[in-house]
Parts: sequence; structure tokens; C-alpha cells
Amino acid sequence: MARGIAVTCELPHHLSLFSDRYDQTPRHLAAMFGHKSTEQLLALHEAHKLRCRAGTTANKVSRNYDAYLKSYEKLGWKERNSLSPIDRHDPERVTCKLMKAIRVQELWKKAHDVRVDFSGGEAREVKAAVMKELQTIIKKTAEEDTLYSGKVRLVGSSEDGSKIYCPDEFDVNVLFTGKDVEVEILETPEVLSKGKGTKTLSVVADAPGLQGNNLMDKLFLLLQTCLAEHTLQDKRLSFVPPGLSSTQVGAVLALAWQGKEYPLLLVGVDLVPVLELPWHDKITEPELMTSTPETFHVSNTADGSWRCSFALTEAEVLKGLSDSQRRVFIMGKVLLSCLKAEPWMPQAEKRHCTWFVNREWRIAVPTGFCYKNAFFDWLAKQEQVATEQDARYCTKALIAIFRQLCAVPDEVRGKLSQGRISAYFGGEFEGEKFGEGAHLIVRCLEEHLEEEQKGVKRRREENEIQERKKVCY
Repeated sequence: MARGIAVTCELPHHLSLFSDRYDQTPRHLAAMFGHKSTEQLLALHEAHKLRCRAGTTANKVSRNYDAYLKSYEKLGWKERNSLSPIDRHDPERVTCKLMKAIRVQELWKKAHDVRVDFSGGEAREVKAAVMKELQTIIKKTAEEDTLYSGKVRLVGSSEDGSKIYCPDEFDVNVLFTGKDVEVEILETPEVLSKGKGTKTLSVVADAPGLQGNNLMDKLFLLLQTCLAEHTLQDKRLSFVPPGLSSTQVGAVLALAWQGKEYPLLLVGVDLVPVLELPWHDKITEPELMTSTPETFHVSNTADGSWRCSFALTEAEVLKGLSDSQRRVFIMGKVLLSCLKAEPWMPQAEKRHCTWFVNREWRIAVPTGFCYKNAFFDWLAKQEQVATEQDARYCTKALIAIFRQLCAVPDEVRGKLSQGRISAYFGGEFEGEKFGEGAHLIVRCLEEHLEEEQKGVKRRREENEIQERKKVCY
């Protein structure tokens, strides 16, 4: 109690004075990120009716956070509470328990229900508002340095039609035209010992902005300067902490959306600067490319190296999927989401996807990179466009995809082990990544499918018996 009183006494008595340019007070932000105890403590020092620019009070934001959390409700959400202390000391048991709560038929149905439709409604408005702001921001950075006169292009799940749950994630490439740039592609066997691909890519240019990691580093600095004075135009949008942060290949903007259909969204915008260059004949053309493109893209990394960027190509391929292929792809994304928690979720929800020894560790789950590239491998092997959409077909396809992430894909499930996967597009320039936990997912899915089949067969036999009884009577 004494510690709580001391903290209370140290807090300012007029927190209403501490608001940002969007009229968000500390209590608004605490509620927005689900920090309930902090929000309640701040309520002792802040007027209850203070509204932010979006027109919401902290109490309303707190309720909206609960609704946001519910919109991400995973399959087997309730069954997660059945994890015992014994389970939590074995990562394999945690994974299998979570997988057991996911029924095949429910997974198939969920893949349809949770897909975000950007063609209309407020999801379309969120997307339009975010992209409009980005275009304005990039235009301002170009005014500071003409090298950054780029085109803003949406990539990733919000572009290819595979975003699930909410419209709260946008991957964006900022395309710059590479002038007087030479690209060298070297085949160096030495890189194999370092776990990388068989080729290295080098960009040679006289422009200072293209030396080392200047392309991404300078963009980050320009964004810092620009955002210090920039105010988002749509009243439903606001910046939230940390606002702007750097990544290995670009920057991330942290925003919040407060609308009607989506009362609260914590929106992450991943910005990656890329150079657009003429196509290089030493780049392998994968089967999913129907024709040789005229250009390719490279992105700058924090260590000053360069890598191929095929985000736009991936988006084009995924946009062209048939309905059943898209259903399969989204089923896998939903499944993986059930085995891991979103970063903004409360610790109580994150704990369901962890195991414990000395400290909590996340269970091993294939990354989105691994799953997407395994899907591309599977897709390239399909001889014709799939038209089937029943749960059995989609689940068998999903099993085949996760088997691609195992060391020996055709091995019997009892002997499966995690393998490696390389990028389907540009894999010769990148190292392979481990398909962690894929063998457990395959085992559980195959067992689930067999149980479903047995259940269907049993119900069919029971119905036949009932029909024979009716005939006899």
C-alpha cells in the first residue's frame, strides 16, 4: 500500500494539461493499450469527461479496447484456460493442446468469416485515409531531399486480399527510381557457409544517398523531421507511442483509428524504401512468374547491404488466387494466429501461447515468411486452378503446405522434424529459415482430419441404422 500511495502522490494533479496534438491524455493512451490498472490510477487525477480529437473519453476507449480484443478472438479461445502447470513445462504439449481446440470444420469456416473486405465499409476508409497520409508525408520528405521523390505502393496482406481480423496492418513500399545505378550479382560459394543464398547483390552508385545504409537511414531522419510538425488530417486517425521506430529495412509508424465500425484499431504501417531498377538477367525467374518483368526492386538494410524485394510480385500472385486457393492460404494464417498472440494483447492472453522453464518462452511456430513461401512452393506444383472449396480438400492442401516446412516432407508423421525453407522469389540471395513447429502442426491436423472422417462415418452408419428401423416398423 505504501508504494501505491507514493506513486499516487508523485503524479501531476492536472493531467488534462498533458495532452498531445490529438487531445489524447495519458489516460486515453493507457486505455488504448489495455493498461487497465494504469488507466484506473490516472482516473484519480484526470477529469472523466475529457475527449480526444476523435470524440472519445478514456472510459469509452477502454470499452473499445475490449471490443477490439474480442474481434481477434481465436479458435479454441476458451479451451486455452485448460492448460495446466504440467502442460506449460512442455512446449510440445502446449502446441498440441492449442491445436486440439481447433476443429477442422471451424477453421475452414473461420477463414471466410475473418477475412477483411477492403472493397467497402469502414475498412476501405481506413485504407484510404492511411494511404492518403503516407502520400502527403512522402511528398514532404521529397521537398527536403529530391532523392526521396518516390511512389507509395501498398503491398502485403492488405493489398493481396489475405488480411484477417481487422484492417490494422499496412505494408508499404516507397519506390524510388535508381538513376546511374549499377547492380553487380556475384556467385560466391563462400556465402553458403554463412547460411546465406548462393548469390550476393551489390549496388554501385555515385549518389551519397545510396551509399551504405543511407537510403533507409536518411529516410528515417527525414520522417522524424516531417512528423514533428505534421498533423494527420482525418480526425479518426492519430499517432500513438512510439509513433515512429526503425526496422532493419525501413521504419514503422504507430497509429490509432477510432471510427464506428471499428471503434479502435492500433494500426501499424511498415514503410520500406526500395529502388526500382531494370530487370537483371542473373535473377532466376520462378514458375509463378508468367512473363519476365521489366524491372525489379532492391531494399537497403541496416548493415549497408542490399537485398531483392519481391513484395509487389508476391502481392500480384496472391491477388490472382482462385477462391479455394485463397481459402487455403487464409486457413493457414488463421491457424498460425491461434498459436501466437498479437504484440498489443494483454499479458494474460499472451501467456496462453507460452511455455515455462525459469522464464516464459513463446512456443515454436513457423513465421509468416516460412508459411507464405511454403504456400508458393505448393502453388507452383498445382497442375490446374483448384475449384474445390470443401473443408476436407482445403485441410489436405494445408497439410501439404506445412509438410513443405519439414525436413523430409513425405516422411510418416511420427518421424517428421522441422526443416528449412527459402524465399520462393529471390531465394538465391537470402538464407533459409527454420519451419519451427511445423511437424507438430502436421501431426495434429492429420489426426484431426482422421477423427472428423471417423465421426462422419459413424454418423452415416447411425443414420442408416435408424432408416432400416423405420422400414422394419
